[in-house]
Amino acid sequence: MNFYACLIHARGERVSPQSSVGLERYCVRRGMESTWSESGGVSILRVRNDGSDWPEVASCGSLIAVGLVRLENRDELARRYRRTGETLGDLDLVLRHYRRLGARAIRDLIGDFSFVIADTQSGTVLAARDAFGVRTLYVRRWGDVVVFSSRAEALADHDRYDEDYLVEFAAGVVPDPHRTPYAGVTAVPPASMALTHAGAIEFRTYWRPTEFESGPVNDEQAAIEEFRGLLTQAVRVCLTDDGRTWSELSGGLDSSSIVCIAETLKREGKVAAGIAGTITYADSVGAGSDERVYSDSVVKTFDVRNEVLIDYLLLQATSPSASTTDTPSVRSLLAARDIATLRILRESNARVLLSGIGSDHYLVGNMFFFADWIAKGESRRAVSEMLRWAALGRVSFWELAYLNALLPLVPAPARTRLARGARVPSWIAAGHHERLALSARSAVAQSYGGQRGRQYAHEVAFSTGAIALAIDHGLVADAVEMRYPFCHRPLVEFALRLPPDMCRRPNARKWVLREAMRGCLPEIVRTRRWKGAFDGRIAWSLLHESARFEPLLTRSMLADMGCIDISQLRVALRSATQLDGQFERGAVLNALALEYWLRVRSGRWTNQGSAVEHSAARSQAVNSQSQSTGATNALNSEGL
Repeated sequence: MNFYACLIHARGERVSPQSSVGLERYCVRRGMESTWSESGGVSILRVRNDGSDWPEVASCGSLIAVGLVRLENRDELARRYRRTGETLGDLDLVLRHYRRLGARAIRDLIGDFSFVIADTQSGTVLAARDAFGVRTLYVRRWGDVVVFSSRAEALADHDRYDEDYLVEFAAGVVPDPHRTPYAGVTAVPPASMALTHAGAIEFRTYWRPTEFESGPVNDEQAAIEEFRGLLTQAVRVCLTDDGRTWSELSGGLDSSSIVCIAETLKREGKVAAGIAGTITYADSVGAGSDERVYSDSVVKTFDVRNEVLIDYLLLQATSPSASTTDTPSVRSLLAARDIATLRILRESNARVLLSGIGSDHYLVGNMFFFADWIAKGESRRAVSEMLRWAALGRVSFWELAYLNALLPLVPAPARTRLARGARVPSWIAAGHHERLALSARSAVAQSYGGQRGRQYAHEVAFSTGAIALAIDHGLVADAVEMRYPFCHRPLVEFALRLPPDMCRRPNARKWVLREAMRGCLPEIVRTRRWKGAFDGRIAWSLLHESARFEPLLTRSMLADMGCIDISQLRVALRSATQLDGQFERGAVLNALALEYWLRVRSGRWTNQGSAVEHSAARSQAVNSQSQSTGATNALNSEGL
């Protein structure tokens, strides 16, 4: 775990030692190595763990900067500043670019970053975070001192929480991007910067997916080739030259494409090293949850190492201290699996883990273009195409038309009532619904929230803006550097400009990706219609392993704080075990994960022995094997 903190006095005075006491206690409690530096009223704390690299520090004139930066366009910036022959860190390049252009420079930065630049002469400070929130950044005021940090808990009063954040998380709504679970600690949102002067903090957004309009393509093949080139570049800049890059491999289009491109680049001699190994998650419960037939094809084609983790359970016993994360995440319920992943990566001396997250948010497309056609007076065309899609996909025409042509056109209040999954969970305590406008902020309601005639563009932009919510900031990301090739901004911007039919066709989501991967991706993966799901394991666990979850429901911390009604959550938990309970399952998991996170932080969670622990023991025996196989833990399908 690497992080930094930067303390700036509002009046340019030297920051007193008392201001840093909480930060130092946090480092001592976590057993992390730290170092302080001070210049012109700016104090910088840098922290590292496990002998990893320190966060960068750079200076230029009156400017001083600290941060975690990985530029994907560093060669371009280095040429601009004639630094190609020098060993210059990425943060140094950022600082020089900022010195020339000021705040306008931030939009030019491509990559993953979180940094703070302070001007010791003027007293102004700029802090910025990358477009998709791969790196984190938080801010808090302590009297006259403003503190930025890449770790939220380092700024927190240990047991004081923002209860509105807790309610939003438990309800599964689109969160306020500035909120954190800690009272008084504010997040700098993705694609944003925070500017401070004399203690006042102003937030600005420097990039939005709504800036990019989809439009017609004159030459499909040329567009496919350009997409392939951008994706290849995205993978290339994520690889390391030292052969310490690993990748997730689910058997789906995204992670399989990353591995295949990396290994093709290595075969062609265009990179020094490809993928050192892959991690696959398989599960024996649920339809399509074991996808080794697909990941096998990638492994065999390129002869890559593959480690398989099979049948890990929700809340499988782990050391509480090992499963503490900076902020809550549903992934924390699978902490045992993440710990097993880390064991493999550490034993293999891995430094980077690639992930396929990102593509589902902007490349899947949606079928709201049917509603847009109708709004523009093209009803006959819309009906004709919906009939064709329904026939090819063997789905109900009426359901397809209802979800993609009718619902997007009804008034917004009616959409919230009619769309399944838009309602606030019944266990959210009374009084929070209206105060926080929870119904209007559900993901389903937001997805249907576009203007008449612009529903397709709205949904794609909304979904792209939600990539940050899918980024892993948990145990794995604390130990190795997570990189996301599908979050390469030029690739995303190009995809946002594509017309609907380049992204989605009958029985072929991500059509442009499928076409771009011809000849590189095994055909069994490239042409697959469906994506497996972990949903079966979740339903099975909720039904057969209730003993695992009962400790979270007994003397609930969320209930004690007035965030949830525990009796209603128990009812929903039973409903989530049903075959058609997928919406309930997703919402219930949010509440359980949040309760678990609170228990771990407060020291009120201990490993719970139960009658189902023999399943975990059996899983561990299977997990010890290394096979050239794979599966998926994704929660979305690849069908119509």
